Amino acid sequence: MAIGPDSGFYNALSLATDIVVVNALTILTSLPLVTVGASLRAANVVIAQLIAEEGSRPTRTYLNQFRREWKTSTLWSLILTVIGALALYEFWIIGQAEIEPTVSFMLRAGIFSGLIVLGGISFWFFYFEAHRPRAFKETFTAAALSAIRYLPRTLVGVALIVAPLVFVVIAPSRWVVVLFYFLVIGIAFSIYLFQLAARGTLSR
Repeated sequence: MAIGPDSGFYNALSLATDIVVVNALTILTSLPLVTVGASLRAANVVIAQLIAEEGSRPTRTYLNQFRREWKTSTLWSLILTVIGALALYEFWIIGQAEIEPTVSFMLRAGIFSGLIVLGGISFWFFYFEAHRPRAFKETFTAAALSAIRYLPRTLVGVALIVAPLVFVVIAPSRWVVVLFYFLVIGIAFSIYLFQLAARGTLSR
């Protein structure tokens, strides 16, 4: 098997390397927490270019995009942070309350379902921000409508969130594996898979 700049193996290896680099950049630039939105938008921009086979400098592109069009994405990430904190508080309240196990399960399931819906919308939100950055209201509306209109594609994003969580629930002793996956490639790879699923939706 020939291995060269034009071979399939070389291209796959180059893509995997770029995804690992984007994943590392996303984690590092998200450490202040308030920059999570800008980081995810930048990651989406670079991943979109990788899929379209445009550009060969993911690090430079990422850092340039990280400083651009960050306000809308940052606002959404802050909203998600607040909602996430409230959800954790509700889980704690439910755990402390003396209620029937069935009721407790239903309440927890309802909160978890809401978080999953927000996760699905978020995939579309950052996807649109990477391709067509607009005002917050316009981007959120487009993301929410697309999450419903392209439900099978949204479910791909949801599965990318739920699958690792299910794995941890089934095998709690293997949580280190899931952590390692996300630290090395998981975030950027999830964005990559979702963008593949979402291809063609912008032109409709």
